[in-house]
Amino acid sequence: MVIKISCKQLIIAFGLLTASIAAKAQMSGTYSVPGSFPSISAAVNALNSQGINGPVTINVNAGHTETATGTIILNTSGTATNTITIQKSGIGANPVITAMPNGIQLTTSTAGVDGIFALNGADYITIDGINLAENSANTTPTTCMEYGYGLFKASPTDGCQYNTIKNSTITLNRNNNNIAGNVMFAGCAGILIINSQISTANTPVIVTSPSGSNSYNKIYANIIQNVNAGIYAIGYGNAPIPFTNADLGNDFGGSSAATGNQILNFGGATAATQPANGIQIGAQYNFNIAYNTINNNTGAGINHANVLRGIYVNNSGASASGTISNNIITLKNASSTSTMEIIRTSAITGGTINILNNTLINCTHSSTGIFYGIWNDGTEANVNIKNNIFTNVVSSVAANTNYLISNTGLVTNALSIDNNSLSFNFTAPTSTATLYWINAGTANLYYGSYSGNTINNYASNNTGTHYMFLINPAYYANATEKINNNALVGGYKRTGTAGTTYGIYHYPGGSSATDSISGNILDGYKSINSTGSFYGVYDFGFSTAPYANKFIVNNYHNDILNIAGKFNIFSNGNFVDIVNIYEDNINSNTILKILQNGRVGIGMTPSTNLLEVNGDASKTAAGDWLANSDARLKKDIKQMDSKAVLDKMLALKGITYYWNDTVTGSKRPTQLQYGFTAQNIQEVFPILVEEDNLGYLQTAYGTYDAMYVESMRALQQQIDAQQAIIEAQEREIDALKQNALKVAELENKMNAMLLLLNNKQELTVKQ
Repeated sequence: MVIKISCKQLIIAFGLLTASIAAKAQMSGTYSVPGSFPSISAAVNALNSQGINGPVTINVNAGHTETATGTIILNTSGTATNTITIQKSGIGANPVITAMPNGIQLTTSTAGVDGIFALNGADYITIDGINLAENSANTTPTTCMEYGYGLFKASPTDGCQYNTIKNSTITLNRNNNNIAGNVMFAGCAGILIINSQISTANTPVIVTSPSGSNSYNKIYANIIQNVNAGIYAIGYGNAPIPFTNADLGNDFGGSSAATGNQILNFGGATAATQPANGIQIGAQYNFNIAYNTINNNTGAGINHANVLRGIYVNNSGASASGTISNNIITLKNASSTSTMEIIRTSAITGGTINILNNTLINCTHSSTGIFYGIWNDGTEANVNIKNNIFTNVVSSVAANTNYLISNTGLVTNALSIDNNSLSFNFTAPTSTATLYWINAGTANLYYGSYSGNTINNYASNNTGTHYMFLINPAYYANATEKINNNALVGGYKRTGTAGTTYGIYHYPGGSSATDSISGNILDGYKSINSTGSFYGVYDFGFSTAPYANKFIVNNYHNDILNIAGKFNIFSNGNFVDIVNIYEDNINSNTILKILQNGRVGIGMTPSTNLLEVNGDASKTAAGDWLANSDARLKKDIKQMDSKAVLDKMLALKGITYYWNDTVTGSKRPTQLQYGFTAQNIQEVFPILVEEDNLGYLQTAYGTYDAMYVESMRALQQQIDAQQAIIEAQEREIDALKQNALKVAELENKMNAMLLLLNNKQELTVKQ
């Protein structure tokens, strides 16, 4: 039988054959939706079935919408040169993929997990400006999606690498807040990067090669909202050293504000039985979380009534390093007993964690649970918490415990909490809450720095205990610790009736550690009508030797008002180096200085003697200074030669003078003075004059007391001898006087006898 085929039929048949062959050809070049494909789902199916042999770009028209019939799964990978890009094209609204209706619920006993768009072991994929939205029909945890974008591992040797998801808005349903699986997050996550296969989402993958990791993925400039977690990334936590099988280099936010993500209105499920996190990652190595804006309630959401976290790094892996920087975080929780953790790093062994330049702003903790601003409880080698800013962070409850910055992890090398600006307050009318501004509760390390931090503008009716800096490290023996140049700025006002405040509450380092508390400014502390106490530095020192090398220097305490208890420095140990307290941060006038050699200066730096006072000194009551003088404590006792001592004392020259001291720095009296010159004393008593450290002569005036006594004794002996002579002479004079009287009497008698004789002669002659 002869079959006749017309030319037209032949042409049609040839066209169909050609189309069939073309449909199976690998993809390369630029395609459109709609146009080349009716939907994004159809384009993905084509990529999966045909593969690629060159760069592929799928342009999706602005304003395009479609509803998925199931999870859109991209299995095909690109390469560094043959990339796959699915992107918005044109001006207008982003294309939107709406989730399928009636998803399946994740439980601990099933692998049921569904989402809108998944990468299954795909590499070098860029999704740019493609929005995802929950289906309005999905209103219960049973039907809601578990993720928007998901990155899964196709096998232990095939993970998702070098992918970018950017400029997309992902909107799910926060009511999905169910119990977590073994790997999965509790509830729904906007972007999910997970160490499991898509069909067994609750079973972790044992990665056997570097290609099996989810690595070097970029999550940039997305808006993620109405979720229970914004970004959730969990890697392979048991990757052996050198961790080549681990998730490496994932970047959540990039290096500028333009690439940072916005995670908004998350948490707050009707029955919030699980935590809510802006960003949560685990077992991520060399990660970056930067420039993200995280706000769980922008006014359109609901405050979360369970554990609420902004950024949570729970790495569960050794030497997992990374950086959390330049994020802006606002959290508000509902009344509950749960914690708030704005930034937390936990379960990390080794590695370096950097928490830098983040802003915690307008955060309100309304729970009786513990508040943490920045909290590390990992066992990293190095932790740097620097240049973070707390603004308008408050607690609204009457009683709880609050940590603005806290380290309770066993940091093995270096912990630095430096240059942070802290603001916090209590808004409850009365509060008994405890407040830790900076807490280093455990830090078994070689180096610790808690320096350059500021505490700003505090005013509250709170009556709880406050610790501006609580440093309790268990340092290695030769560690170095610095608590330097911290400042209380703008005043610190407590109007409650009680409450103790510790400026720096310090435990010692190791036996030969070097501890420095220097240049701290506690200015404008006011406790109004309070029975509490204020301690500028509260140091425990050591109870037994050997002591640490401890420097407590140049700390300023100014404008302190109405303090019922101790102030400045308390220690139950020993300072073996320097205590230096200045008048304030403007005037450098020394109030008290204690040198490492034990010398104490009041109003001056002591240069020579154990105690030196610049200015007048007095006691509160009459009486002398006492010193031991018991003969039982002395030997070779000999009485001085009183006459020799007197001769020497008479060689001293008392003078009047005015001070002319422009070199020692000591404050000298301006009025006329009475005394000696040390040079004159040195001529007479050279052993009693010594040279100070500046080369000037000095003497101890009290040493001359015994010589004054002996000089008086010699003078008294001379007086007594002269008195004896005088008395003997007086007796001789008295005797002479008696003899003179007797002579005069004899003369009188002789004169009388002569007179009688004369008279008899005259009578005889007359007769």
